[in-house]
Amino acid sequence: MKLLRVLICFTLFILLSLVVNAEENKIKLRGINEIQEFEKVQINISPELLKFDEFEKLKLNYKTAKNFAIETDKISKKRKKIKYRGSAKEIYNNHSKSVFFILNPEGDGSVGTGFLVDKSGLVLSNWHVTNGATNIFVWTLPDEGALGMNILLEKIDPYFGQVVAENKNEDLALIKVNGLPTDIKPVQLGTNKEVEVGDSVYAIGHPKSLPWSFSYGMVSQIRHNHKWTYVDKSKHEATVIQMQTPISTGNSGGPLFTSEGRVVGVNTLMHGEGQNLNFAVAVDHVRQFIK
Repeated sequence: MKLLRVLICFTLFILLSLVVNAEENKIKLRGINEIQEFEKVQINISPELLKFDEFEKLKLNYKTAKNFAIETDKISKKRKKIKYRGSAKEIYNNHSKSVFFILNPEGDGSVGTGFLVDKSGLVLSNWHVTNGATNIFVWTLPDEGALGMNILLEKIDPYFGQVVAENKNEDLALIKVNGLPTDIKPVQLGTNKEVEVGDSVYAIGHPKSLPWSFSYGMVSQIRHNHKWTYVDKSKHEATVIQMQTPISTGNSGGPLFTSEGRVVGVNTLMHGEGQNLNFAVAVDHVRQFIK
């Protein structure tokens, strides 16, 4: 009974304080010269608002939730985005089947590398690998792994390919191969913007006729409008990626991968007068060539 009386008195006090006489309701507002008179206003207060214990709980819960939201927002702003990078082993395992051993049976019988760029059977390589040939022999990675070149040529039948396009200036060529296994997937082409000095890059190819060799190194520089000449006096020009990734004769035409597993270059040449001076034609040339 005592608690009920207290609540009733408190309620009446609030209601009385809200009912103001017109005589007492005159106030001069800042910036206004005239005396303003307010009308009487009646306010109904819900009994639920008088439950102060419940109200305090509500305030506590709201404060806790608000603080949690603020702290979470601070953490999310500080958190840096993690860029996925595959391991070297994953890059080889995921993409080695998309890389082919290529033999040019015409001329001097040169050996090189190619890689699948379209599921229709389009294989990309270097012009100096296909130069002078109409027909090309193509081997895929055997189920038993990377065999020696002699065993590969003697025991594994090649696929038959035809040279369908060449870009001599940028040292690129396209080969159409029919009947490739459906489980061989095209590589994912990146862009020139994806590679910078200091990035790790990976090569798959057949240096010195050692099939499906894997190597990696660092990008040394991006060389725009780089010019070079081969022993046959053919002249070439393209944007190239200078790298420390080891390549040798037989790597020509092979893919250069980023740590994310995208192709950013075509391994093309090495400088004979210095160490770790290797070059890959930048992938934007490949994109334009395929179009």
